[in-house]
Amino acid sequence: MEFSISSNLIENLDLSETVVQILHSSIKNLTRLHTLNLENLRLRNLPNELSYLRSLIDLKISNCALVPDKQNLHDIFQDIEHLKILYLKDCPKMTELPKNICGLSDLYEERESQDISHIEQQAHRSLLLFHLDLLDN
Repeated sequence: MEFSISSNLIENLDLSETVVQILHSSIKNLTRLHTLNLENLRLRNLPNELSYLRSLIDLKISNCALVPDKQNLHDIFQDIEHLKILYLKDCPKMTELPKNICGLSDLYEERESQDISHIEQQAHRSLLLFHLDLLDN
């Protein structure tokens, strides 16, 4: 099932626990979006258009079948520079995050599953730009 957007006035979008498998490119029209909840979806990838969500503050992704493309993630995190909360949990195919995530100066909370925490700790040990709060599963 595909989800598309027809209004640019949405500030909070909770798609959790729905049957959405594809986010339509129209998501880029949500220029006022602050919170995006993608928990427990069957998403296979994140659309590049997420990079247009420059007002995004809180992004939640969990229990998904994401098969991330490293360049795709890099492009997304390059432009959503006001992100403050990144919540990642139980995405077993997501084994690493792009290095440019350290450039998100407003990011103060990152929660991630044990699956990728050791990789991120190694990659960013010397960059203390945000607090890493591991979740106990």
